[in-house]
Amino acid sequence: MADKVRRIASLVDGRICPWYSSEDPIPEKFVIIPDDLWAKHESGEIADGKTLAKMALMKDGSEVGTAPQNVAKPPKKGKAGDADPGAVDPATIERGEPTSPEVTHFPRPGTMRA
Repeated sequence: MADKVRRIASLVDGRICPWYSSEDPIPEKFVIIPDDLWAKHESGEIADGKTLAKMALMKDGSEVGTAPQNVAKPPKKGKAGDADPGAVDPATIERGEPTSPEVTHFPRPGTMRA
């Protein structure tokens, strides 16, 4: 069991999280917030989480996490659509003729029933 709760802040998005485990390493891109900076955050002097993380990083002896985060990387986004849109010429595609009366006959407005 941890002696005291350490607070960590993300250098990427400014999230502030409690860190209870003294055995587990701090995740990468997180920095431990010293008590004096946490007091300034609680008093409202430092309101932004990113600013708090950057100030904690600038202090002497700051502790930055090195453990890889247990989060899957997002999939790479590919280009939408056909890779080679010029490969098929739309003029060469066969077009059939509609044979169903529902397709060839459009009723006059006002004659359709629900």
